[in-house]
Amino acid sequence: MNNDLALNENKDILYAGFVLHRTGITALGEPSFEDWQQVGEFIKKAEGAVHFWIGDWLNYGESKWGEMYTQAMDATEYDYQTLKNDKWVANKIELSLRGDNLGISQAKEIASLPKEEMEYWANEIKKEPITVRDLKQKIKDRKKAALPTPVIPDGIFSVLYADPPWDIGSMVLDKWE
Repeated sequence: MNNDLALNENKDILYAGFVLHRTGITALGEPSFEDWQQVGEFIKKAEGAVHFWIGDWLNYGESKWGEMYTQAMDATEYDYQTLKNDKWVANKIELSLRGDNLGISQAKEIASLPKEEMEYWANEIKKEPITVRDLKQKIKDRKKAALPTPVIPDGIFSVLYADPPWDIGSMVLDKWE
């Protein structure tokens, strides 16, 4: 079977003995098991890449013709906020940092980090897949580990005053009275 990617007259994708329509897949003739597997791998990669593609596409359109959100909303049927997020993430995470394990959700988590940290986490995710939840925790743990350990002076004192750093984001305040 021919495993080249092509489009037919309806702009359906022809790949490995299958036609990928907007609403489903049709086999052409008798594709092999290997062809079937290749299509599954293609679908998985495409699904994981769509938001990066959209972000890169929007960044190109903006650099070439100016803001393109109205046209992009018409073409993709995604809402403004999704397109804005995709564009921002794709702009922040350069292509060389993206890998098969870096989904758009993980990319959103690391995109606002300083460049060195972003690169560190992108490379870690390339090595091993990680859930967004675990990534958030690991980022938090790494930040906490980077904080200097306070020095406690030797001697006898009648008062010990400590002012540890507080993670305001994790504090829950019920009411102020």
